[in-house]
Amino acid sequence: FLAGSLGYASVDYDDSFLGRESADGFGYNIVGGISYFLSDYVSLNGTVGYTSMTVDIDGVDVEVENSGINFGLGLSVYLR
Repeated sequence: FLAGSLGYASVDYDDSFLGRESADGFGYNIVGGISYFLSDYVSLNGTVGYTSMTVDIDGVDVEVENSGINFGLGLSVYLR
């Protein structure tokens, strides 16, 4: 399976040194995975994904970038 998401975030905060500040940014996530069915209603899931986020801090002209690869392991139970 494949999944993805896009997002936007914004925050206003008080900094003791700079005063009132704000920051905003965009991010995205892409995930691919596989499910191995142990029975008709239970599966073991493995995923690998990539996440990236960029945030601009207003007033100080700073841009923060964060990205990375993530792995997941899960168990799903399907109810009728």
